[in-house]
Amino acid sequence: MAADTLIGLTLFTLGASLYMAPDLGAAPYDAIAPIITQRTKLSYRTARITQDVLFMVAAVIAGGPVGFGTIIVAFFTCPLISWWNDHVSNPMVKTIDDAIKPKEECNQNSAVMLLSHIGKRTYHTIYNTVQTTETMRNNMSEYSTSSQLKIVRRNMANSKEMDDSFVEQERLLQDELNKRIVKAKNK
Repeated sequence: MAADTLIGLTLFTLGASLYMAPDLGAAPYDAIAPIITQRTKLSYRTARITQDVLFMVAAVIAGGPVGFGTIIVAFFTCPLISWWNDHVSNPMVKTIDDAIKPKEECNQNSAVMLLSHIGKRTYHTIYNTVQTTETMRNNMSEYSTSSQLKIVRRNMANSKEMDDSFVEQERLLQDELNKRIVKAKNK
């Protein structure tokens, strides 16, 4: 249970950081602390921990369940989001922003390398998924038992899902890059 809580908290805070750092919006609950920070002299960390603790107290008053996970989340959500921002999200946003600036404004080597790597990796994953699916489809007649056919069909379905997922990820990356290029040109 503790491991599930820690894994969940880690993934939740990474996800929050990834959509909050590039200003893609914020969930209503996640927007409270930044608004308080903008309107007062409180730091984000203080505002977010205070917010989480107050909501935890409200849950106790309302008779809601408060356990180990609730307490851990209340005190560690903000520090983990801040850590992800500093070490993952903000550097990634900076690299992408640098990639869309005119050449004379930045050194594009690292940005171009990153975007090129992401594109090549996505392409190769999609290509390999399609090749694996085709190989399995071509060799289906060689399988004799129904259990082997079930395994092949399941693997083919999984490969198709992976392919669809990577195609969608590539589309989302391209859409975001195009938006940032338009935004940079309009400045």
